Amino acid sequence: MLTSNNAIANVSKKYESNRSIQAGHIPACISADLFGAVLWLNSPFQMQEYQKKKLLADCYAFLKPNRILLDKYIQSLDEARASDKIEEKTFLFLRTHKVVLDSLMDITQGDYARFNSSTYLEVYEDIQSKAHKQYRDEVASHKRTLQELEDVKAHEIEESKETSQTIRNLRNRVRSLEDEKRHSEEKKINRWGWFVTLVVAGIPYFILIVGIEIVKTNFADISWKSAYGIAGTIIATAIAGVIYAKAKQWCFRKVRQYFQKHKNANDKKDGN
Repeated sequence: MLTSNNAIANVSKKYESNRSIQAGHIPACISADLFGAVLWLNSPFQMQEYQKKKLLADCYAFLKPNRILLDKYIQSLDEARASDKIEEKTFLFLRTHKVVLDSLMDITQGDYARFNSSTYLEVYEDIQSKAHKQYRDEVASHKRTLQELEDVKAHEIEESKETSQTIRNLRNRVRSLEDEKRHSEEKKINRWGWFVTLVVAGIPYFILIVGIEIVKTNFADISWKSAYGIAGTIIATAIAGVIYAKAKQWCFRKVRQYFQKHKNANDKKDGN
């Protein structure tokens, strides 16, 4: 009910304040001036910044116990300490720590009717329960993080092993291919080396040996001349063998140099 009579509005407010156990109630009769002021202060278009701060302040106030509830809590706490129901350490904690206000509001919901002489014990148990839950949550989170790190480490180790094995397999494969290529090149060098040796030194050596054998047939009789001739053919055969061996080494060396030069030229061409 709205009225322009401030006396009636004040009487209604005092009457209901004495009978109500909750703070912040709205009386059944209020003055028109007060109602107009409330409407003006709550106008969202004219005072937006004020409304935002007022809303935050109201929310904060609703989440904190009022002075009357705090006085009752402190009184019950002092009485419990005076009768040695709680220790000094617990008493100081419940008297000074800021977390007590949050637990007190959670238990009483700001209602005086929910408050009693043992509320401080409920507050202490609530704080301990929250602390234990937070500790368990942190331990569980730490274990999960540790397990995740171990899983990541094991995965990295496994990937490292697989990578190392892959690298070893590739190295072995490359080495095998290089060995095959080298073996193929050696076979080609030997084949061409014998061919060049046959053309350059083999045929002349064969002709020379045949000629020496023909010359030996002229020294079939027994005489000093035949002895000197046979000795000469033996020396000539030995010299021919040495020359053939040197010629063979020279032929193989030239063939190897040729293939090496050709390989270097191909490698340089592929690199470019």
